[in-house]
Amino acid sequence: MDKSVEIEIQYFRRCLNSIEVLEMLREFAKEYNGNIIYRERLIETEKSAREFNFRGSPTILINGKDLEDLPAPENPGLTCRIYRNGLPTKERILAKIRKS
Repeated sequence: MDKSVEIEIQYFRRCLNSIEVLEMLREFAKEYNGNIIYRERLIETEKSAREFNFRGSPTILINGKDLEDLPAPENPGLTCRIYRNGLPTKERILAKIRKS
């Protein structure tokens, strides 16, 4: 990874998948220390879900864009997110970074 990349995870505590993805992203950020600007955004209210166009928990944004290019929902809310191909992996994140 040659350039700095911003990775943000948006999540809320009641979604169990968020725990696994948070742990993976924290480890990933440590591996690429210096090249990753890592942020965690806890979404706790319907108001903040609307404010941040929350796509569900966990949502990973790379340089502000959704990992799976999912558009912002019309009615954001506190929901768990289901990924078509299972939870995101380090490999999928690296592939997305390389494409951007």
